[in-house]
Amino acid sequence: MGAVVALSAVLNGWGLSAMGWGNAYYSAAVRSMGSSWHNFVYASLDSAGYVSVDKPPFSLWVQVVSAKIFGYSRYSLLLPEVLAGAAAVWLLWWGLRRTWGSTAALAGAAALAVMPINVVVNHSNNTDSVLVLLMTAAAVLAMESVRTGRLRWLLGSCVLAGCAMTAKMLAAAPVMPGLLIAFVWCAPLGWKVRVRRAAIGAVVMAAVGLWWFVAVQATAKDDRPYVGSTRTNSVFELAFERNGVNQVDGQNSGIPVAPRAGDGRPGARPGSGAGAPTPGMPDAGPPGAGPPDAGPPPSVGSLAEISGFAEGLPTVLRGDAGRPTPITALGFTSGDPGVARLTDRELGGQIGWLVPLGVIGALAALLATRIRPSPRLGALLVLGCWFAAGAIVFSFTKGVVHPYYMAGIGPPLAGLVGVGAATFRFDLAAGRMRAVLGLAGVVVSAFTEWAIWRRFQWRGWFAAVFVAAIAVVALVAASLIARARRPGWLTESRAAVVVAAAIVAVLLAPAMWTQGSLQAGVSGPLPYAQPLSIGAGVTTANQITPNGGFQYPSISVPSLIEYLRAHRNGERWAVAVESAAPAEEIIIAGGDPVMAVGGFIGTDPIISSTGLRAKVRDGEVRYFLLPPGGGLMPGLLRGVGSLSWVTRDCTVVPVADWEHGAGEDTAKPGTPAFPGGPTATAFQLYDCRGAV
Repeated sequence: MGAVVALSAVLNGWGLSAMGWGNAYYSAAVRSMGSSWHNFVYASLDSAGYVSVDKPPFSLWVQVVSAKIFGYSRYSLLLPEVLAGAAAVWLLWWGLRRTWGSTAALAGAAALAVMPINVVVNHSNNTDSVLVLLMTAAAVLAMESVRTGRLRWLLGSCVLAGCAMTAKMLAAAPVMPGLLIAFVWCAPLGWKVRVRRAAIGAVVMAAVGLWWFVAVQATAKDDRPYVGSTRTNSVFELAFERNGVNQVDGQNSGIPVAPRAGDGRPGARPGSGAGAPTPGMPDAGPPGAGPPDAGPPPSVGSLAEISGFAEGLPTVLRGDAGRPTPITALGFTSGDPGVARLTDRELGGQIGWLVPLGVIGALAALLATRIRPSPRLGALLVLGCWFAAGAIVFSFTKGVVHPYYMAGIGPPLAGLVGVGAATFRFDLAAGRMRAVLGLAGVVVSAFTEWAIWRRFQWRGWFAAVFVAAIAVVALVAASLIARARRPGWLTESRAAVVVAAAIVAVLLAPAMWTQGSLQAGVSGPLPYAQPLSIGAGVTTANQITPNGGFQYPSISVPSLIEYLRAHRNGERWAVAVESAAPAEEIIIAGGDPVMAVGGFIGTDPIISSTGLRAKVRDGEVRYFLLPPGGGLMPGLLRGVGSLSWVTRDCTVVPVADWEHGAGEDTAKPGTPAFPGGPTATAFQLYDCRGAV
């Protein structure tokens, strides 16, 4: 097992130096959150507490602690993810070993260690690595609560599941039902005790999972950052609407309402805003502010439109017969909803390799337990409910399903593979005909892996290798099953060798896919496993500039920071920008407070033009850094009305005054992030002092 954990750690850390700052959005937030307890608690993107990130803070808290211990650097932010991935592998082994034995434990741990999407997710400082670790730990403790019947294990499981909720909201939901179902059905206690303790566990889970959301919602809006990526500044909208119902059914995810008048920001001074503008009318602004701002309120398209935009991004000629084969668009696309979604082109390479073996293995294990309460059935229920809930949601979600979401069901799938392997070994050694199910799982895995592999023109020769390996093992297993009734012929050791060979053969394809994905490079913002390059000479998004990001300024960030610090005269924010993307560079480089006026992609209705002018007039912000044309992703954004007056009324600061020392790390204007994607933009700096 030590070798398996070591393999996991090596794979998770392989090529980490090429990851840059990973997801620069969260890297910037970590630096700001480390500047004060207020920002730490509310997950503020900027150190002045203007807007929060689009996730609860638990995973980011882990990164802040790491940065405090080791210093703020890209490695201190990525190290927790590397360790979290290896820890999840060890925990899965520990839990399975105490219920299903060493065969299940080793097979399940090995499957998770080489699971492509889990390995690449552990290269990014997204919230998913810590989320997966928390869910795995909750599942393992639930297995132990079923085995022993002790309340402390159940409560520990529920606490960890609640913590997972504060890491990524409803992404933690798939693991929750199985924890309680398994305990109620299988714990070695009287039924009244089981039900009572499960009810206590449910209350604990809800309390731990919701406390942060309740605390944020109960805080006066002027005393905390605006809840990023919401229309109403509500953390419950973020958790249950934007990242809940809307995500599943694909409803409009845009911001169709105009910004409210006034700023609604922490520390707002009385009179800094005006009354709400008349619906449908342009914001006239304060007296003497110039002509009214025209144009529609900020909004983005529906999830379907965003997905369609992503589908049309990069393509490379690598498919059969030279037909264009769409790359996964840096982790945007996920195929069509349906039963086969987890094994289709987009998601098959992430997790689909092991779905047949896991599902058929779970069925064989269920038959072996005869649904009688036992620790083994309890472990099977925990893992099976977790995987089934996540697989159903991801398979039929109509909204955006990024490939890296699959990491959330990697551990239960790997666990089911382990349980299936153990059942196959038991049945084979005992000469039971039920061993045919294990053989069927191996054979179907061969067909599935071949179907996934042949969709890509990459190391085509290897398909013959793993198919041949699986075929040989399947033939040997079939021979053993046919001769199983001969007394003394089939020994436990022979069965163990055959099952071990079967697991190794099935894991060859995902292991090679993982290696190729690491060699090709992993996207920090949207990690996904795919060994195909994104085009000759084009690297992944996190390698474009020192700090990554989708829309990256073609400027020398250090010289900009030097200018802003030299000319800052008590302003609360050093500079204001349209969205989080250009703010990330400045925050990471210097930690200076940057106002992302429209939040993550510039569409949050945080502040009106009137409120923004008031902040300029009150001396809270002076400089604005804006692209000449505006817009993060052309075709998605439809204008940001609260900033339209800046380019009209404010003074352009000559480039020679604030930009110097541009070097090879500064992207030239027009440099693409990836084929068909956004390009580097020559931002302009505006001085708005005296303009309102």
